[in-house]
Amino acid sequence: MSAKKKIIKINWLDHFIGFISVLLGVLIAFGLNNQKETSNKEKAIKIALKNICEEMDKNRHQIDSVQKHNMLSLKVLRKMMPYVDENFDVLERDSVVQLIHDYPDFRQLGNDTTFEATLQFVYLSYTAWETAERTNVLSYMDYELVSDIAVLYDYQADIDKKYQEVFDEFADIKQGSQVNGLNKQRLKAFISEAEFTYSLRPTDPYIEIINRIKGDL
Repeated sequence: MSAKKKIIKINWLDHFIGFISVLLGVLIAFGLNNQKETSNKEKAIKIALKNICEEMDKNRHQIDSVQKHNMLSLKVLRKMMPYVDENFDVLERDSVVQLIHDYPDFRQLGNDTTFEATLQFVYLSYTAWETAERTNVLSYMDYELVSDIAVLYDYQADIDKKYQEVFDEFADIKQGSQVNGLNKQRLKAFISEAEFTYSLRPTDPYIEIINRIKGDL
Protein backbone atom coordinates (compact mmCIF):
# COMPACT_ATOMS: atom_id res chain seq x y z
CA MET A 1 0.00 0.00 0.00
CA SER A 2 1.61 3.21 -1.10
CA ALA A 3 1.76 6.21 1.25
CA LYS A 4 -0.04 9.30 0.17
CA LYS A 5 2.15 12.34 -0.43
CA LYS A 6 1.42 15.10 2.02
CA ILE A 7 0.82 18.36 0.27
CA ILE A 8 2.18 21.37 2.17
CA LYS A 9 0.45 24.59 1.36
CA ILE A 10 2.69 27.65 1.36
CA ASN A 11 1.05 30.80 2.54
CA TRP A 12 2.57 33.14 -0.02
CA LEU A 13 0.67 36.09 1.39
CA ASP A 14 2.34 35.70 4.80
CA HIS A 15 5.74 35.33 3.15
CA PHE A 16 5.14 38.38 1.01
CA ILE A 17 3.99 40.45 3.99
CA GLY A 18 7.03 39.25 5.98
CA PHE A 19 9.38 40.12 3.13
CA ILE A 20 7.87 43.56 2.73
CA SER A 21 8.07 44.15 6.49
CA VAL A 22 11.78 43.24 6.56
CA LEU A 23 12.41 45.38 3.50
CA LEU A 24 10.60 48.34 5.02
CA GLY A 25 12.51 47.82 8.29
CA VAL A 26 15.83 47.89 6.45
CA LEU A 27 14.84 50.93 4.42
CA ILE A 28 13.65 52.80 7.51
CA ALA A 29 16.86 51.94 9.39
CA PHE A 30 18.93 53.01 6.39
CA GLY A 31 16.96 56.25 6.14
CA LEU A 32 17.40 56.97 9.83
CA ASN A 33 21.14 56.32 9.59
CA ASN A 34 21.40 58.65 6.61
CA GLN A 35 19.38 61.27 8.45
CA LYS A 36 21.64 60.95 11.51
CA GLU A 37 24.77 61.15 9.35
CA THR A 38 23.43 64.25 7.59
CA SER A 39 22.55 65.83 10.94
CA ASN A 40 26.06 65.10 12.27
CA LYS A 41 27.64 66.62 9.17
CA GLU A 42 25.48 69.74 9.50
CA LYS A 43 26.47 70.09 13.17
CA ALA A 44 30.15 69.65 12.29
CA ILE A 45 29.86 72.27 9.54
CA LYS A 46 28.19 74.79 11.86
CA ILE A 47 30.78 74.25 14.61
CA ALA A 48 33.67 74.60 12.13
CA LEU A 49 32.21 77.74 10.53
CA LYS A 50 31.48 79.27 13.93
CA ASN A 51 35.08 78.65 15.07
CA ILE A 52 36.52 80.00 11.81
CA CYS A 53 34.29 83.07 12.01
CA GLU A 54 35.36 83.79 15.61
CA GLU A 55 39.02 83.22 14.72
CA MET A 56 38.79 85.61 11.76
CA ASP A 57 37.12 88.25 13.91
CA LYS A 58 39.84 88.00 16.58
CA ASN A 59 42.55 88.19 13.93
CA ARG A 60 40.88 91.21 12.36
CA HIS A 61 40.79 93.06 15.69
CA GLN A 62 44.39 92.05 16.40
CA ILE A 63 45.55 93.48 13.06
CA ASP A 64 43.56 96.70 13.61
CA SER A 65 45.00 97.13 17.11
CA VAL A 66 48.62 96.54 16.04
CA GLN A 67 48.17 98.74 12.97
CA LYS A 68 46.77 101.62 15.04
CA HIS A 69 49.49 101.43 17.70
CA ASN A 70 52.38 101.07 15.26
CA MET A 71 51.17 103.86 12.97
CA LEU A 72 51.04 106.20 15.97
CA SER A 73 54.51 105.13 17.09
CA LEU A 74 55.91 105.80 13.61
CA LYS A 75 54.13 109.15 13.52
CA VAL A 76 55.80 110.23 16.76
CA LEU A 77 59.19 109.01 15.50
CA ARG A 78 58.76 111.05 12.32
CA LYS A 79 57.78 114.13 14.33
CA MET A 80 60.98 113.79 16.35
CA MET A 81 63.28 113.69 13.32
CA PRO A 82 63.72 117.51 12.97
CA TYR A 83 64.73 117.84 16.63
CA VAL A 84 67.72 115.49 16.53
CA ASP A 85 70.94 115.34 14.50
CA GLU A 86 72.37 112.42 12.52
CA ASN A 87 73.67 110.83 15.71
CA PHE A 88 70.31 111.39 17.41
CA ASP A 89 71.67 114.00 19.76
CA VAL A 90 68.91 116.41 20.72
CA LEU A 91 68.99 119.76 18.90
CA GLU A 92 65.84 121.26 20.41
CA ARG A 93 65.32 119.90 23.89
CA ASP A 94 62.13 121.87 24.61
CA SER A 95 60.52 120.60 21.40
CA VAL A 96 61.42 117.00 22.25
CA VAL A 97 60.09 117.35 25.80
CA GLN A 98 56.87 118.86 24.46
CA LEU A 99 56.48 116.03 21.97
CA ILE A 100 56.92 113.46 24.72
CA HIS A 101 54.29 115.21 26.83
CA ASP A 102 51.92 115.34 23.83
CA TYR A 103 52.19 111.55 23.52
CA PRO A 104 52.43 110.26 27.11
CA ASP A 105 51.94 106.62 26.08
CA PHE A 106 55.45 106.71 24.65
CA ARG A 107 57.23 108.04 27.71
CA GLN A 108 59.86 105.71 29.06
CA LEU A 109 58.68 104.19 32.33
CA GLY A 110 59.89 106.28 35.26
CA ASN A 111 61.27 109.08 33.06
CA ASP A 112 59.10 111.97 31.90
CA THR A 113 61.65 113.30 29.44
CA THR A 114 62.68 110.14 27.58
CA PHE A 115 60.83 108.80 24.56
CA GLU A 116 60.51 105.05 24.00
CA ALA A 117 59.20 103.96 20.61
CA THR A 118 57.67 100.51 20.43
CA LEU A 119 56.18 98.42 17.67
CA GLN A 120 53.72 95.73 18.62
CA PHE A 121 53.99 92.20 17.30
CA VAL A 122 50.94 90.68 15.61
CA TYR A 123 49.73 87.26 16.81
CA LEU A 124 47.37 85.71 14.27
CA SER A 125 45.65 82.37 14.75
CA TYR A 126 45.14 79.60 12.17
CA THR A 127 43.86 76.91 14.57
CA ALA A 128 40.18 76.80 13.52
CA TRP A 129 41.05 76.60 9.83
CA GLU A 130 43.72 73.92 10.31
CA THR A 131 41.36 71.88 12.53
CA ALA A 132 38.65 71.98 9.85
CA GLU A 133 41.24 70.77 7.31
CA ARG A 134 42.47 67.91 9.52
CA THR A 135 38.97 66.66 10.37
CA ASN A 136 37.86 66.78 6.72
CA VAL A 137 34.88 69.00 7.57
CA LEU A 138 35.76 71.28 4.67
CA SER A 139 34.71 68.55 2.22
CA TYR A 140 31.11 68.88 3.46
CA MET A 141 30.96 72.66 2.96
CA ASP A 142 30.07 74.81 0.00
CA TYR A 143 33.05 74.68 -2.37
CA GLU A 144 32.97 78.38 -3.25
CA LEU A 145 32.86 79.45 0.40
CA VAL A 146 35.74 77.12 1.33
CA SER A 147 37.80 78.48 -1.58
CA ASP A 148 37.22 82.07 -0.48
CA ILE A 149 38.10 81.23 3.14
CA ALA A 150 41.31 79.53 1.94
CA VAL A 151 42.23 82.62 -0.07
CA LEU A 152 41.67 84.79 3.02
CA TYR A 153 43.93 82.63 5.18
CA ASP A 154 46.63 82.81 2.48
CA TYR A 155 46.15 86.57 2.49
CA GLN A 156 46.45 86.55 6.29
CA ALA A 157 49.72 84.62 6.06
CA ASP A 158 51.04 87.33 3.74
CA ILE A 159 50.05 90.03 6.27
CA ASP A 160 51.71 88.00 9.00
CA LYS A 161 54.92 87.84 6.98
CA LYS A 162 54.98 91.55 6.13
CA TYR A 163 54.29 92.63 9.73
CA GLN A 164 56.97 90.21 10.93
CA GLU A 165 59.50 91.73 8.51
CA VAL A 166 58.72 95.26 9.77
CA PHE A 167 59.00 94.14 13.40
CA ASP A 168 62.30 92.32 12.77
CA GLU A 169 63.77 95.34 10.95
CA PHE A 170 62.83 97.65 13.82
CA ALA A 171 64.30 95.21 16.35
CA ASP A 172 67.50 95.09 14.30
CA ILE A 173 67.71 98.90 14.23
CA LYS A 174 67.24 99.10 17.99
CA GLN A 175 69.80 96.38 18.63
CA GLY A 176 72.32 98.04 16.30
CA SER A 177 71.81 101.38 18.01
CA GLN A 178 73.06 99.91 21.27
CA VAL A 179 76.41 99.13 19.62
CA ASN A 180 76.95 101.80 16.95
CA GLY A 181 74.37 104.41 17.86
CA LEU A 182 71.09 105.10 16.10
CA ASN A 183 71.39 105.76 12.37
CA LYS A 184 69.00 108.57 11.48
CA GLN A 185 68.98 107.93 7.72
CA ARG A 186 68.29 104.23 8.19
CA LEU A 187 65.53 105.02 10.66
CA LYS A 188 63.91 107.53 8.29
CA ALA A 189 63.95 104.99 5.47
CA PHE A 190 62.47 102.38 7.79
CA ILE A 191 59.69 104.73 8.91
CA SER A 192 58.64 105.37 5.30
CA GLU A 193 58.57 101.67 4.45
CA ALA A 194 56.75 100.72 7.64
CA GLU A 195 54.18 103.51 7.23
CA PHE A 196 53.39 102.20 3.76
CA THR A 197 52.89 98.66 5.11
CA TYR A 198 50.62 99.84 7.93
CA SER A 199 48.72 102.34 5.76
CA LEU A 200 47.06 99.53 3.83
CA ARG A 201 43.64 98.33 4.96
CA PRO A 202 44.20 94.59 5.36
CA THR A 203 41.09 93.85 7.40
CA ASP A 204 38.47 94.80 4.76
CA PRO A 205 38.41 91.29 3.17
CA TYR A 206 37.78 89.78 6.61
CA ILE A 207 34.51 91.65 7.02
CA GLU A 208 33.05 90.29 3.77
CA ILE A 209 33.88 86.66 4.57
CA ILE A 210 32.73 86.96 8.21
CA ASN A 211 29.36 88.32 7.06
CA ARG A 212 29.00 85.49 4.53
CA ILE A 213 29.74 82.86 7.17
CA LYS A 214 27.30 84.41 9.62
CA GLY A 215 24.65 84.20 6.89
CA ASP A 216 25.19 80.43 6.72
CA LEU A 217 25.00 79.85 10.49
